[in-house]
Amino acid sequence: MDDDLISREKALEVVKRHMCDSANIEQGILELPTAYSIAKVVKQINEERGMERLTNAGTKEAKASITIREVTNKLAEYEDLEEQGLLLRLPCKVGVRVYYYHEEIEEVFPIEISTIHISDMGNGEKVFQFDGAFYNSDGDVEFDYEFDLEEFGETIFLTMEEAEKELKNRKCEEMQWLTWKNVKEWGEIQCPMLGDKCVMTYYREDEPCYYSYTAPFVQDGEIYYYRFDHDEGCWDESTYCIGEYREGDWG
Repeated sequence: MDDDLISREKALEVVKRHMCDSANIEQGILELPTAYSIAKVVKQINEERGMERLTNAGTKEAKASITIREVTNKLAEYEDLEEQGLLLRLPCKVGVRVYYYHEEIEEVFPIEISTIHISDMGNGEKVFQFDGAFYNSDGDVEFDYEFDLEEFGETIFLTMEEAEKELKNRKCEEMQWLTWKNVKEWGEIQCPMLGDKCVMTYYREDEPCYYSYTAPFVQDGEIYYYRFDHDEGCWDESTYCIGEYREGDWG
């Protein structure tokens, strides 16, 4: 037997040592003749290894069969690709759903990404454009939307929760806040109705502090506030309305 040929058993040992969790490679080796070129076996392992995860999905832990050399080689490969401008990190991929915060009407729309365009500006700078559409309940396109990379985190979000939080933050910033009279500060409490912002709460001087309240705010011509229940340890779900806002009534 030539030096560059190994037995079926030896070939399988090599495969199991490097690719013990890949049944496809093992089956492929079994279907070859009874003697194998070591170089061919290693090449086939390396080709498959390039498409296989070195870590367990959802963790930062390497698989039990992975060696330090394999991790280093994979890192070197990624670094080479990054230096050559061939490794791109995008916030989402084609086919996923993102959430568009429409600033003018203050609503959130789910947008399904159909295309990602990459343009080279000639000086090494790349421009990304994302094309998508909002589908109505009948599955028809209601409107198309195009946006660039810079809109992520501003008007485009990866989850509905992030978009709704931004909507609450914007509304909170636009609110006209008023001031209570004859109250004491209880302290700041994180308020989910106001985009999880920590806001100062107050309680009346002449009452036990069973509840504390946000400062009153004006919305659509009415005065509202939120109330925190200290016995329950949570915010009331209701928005409390004081009445119509008249500027002369509040200093």
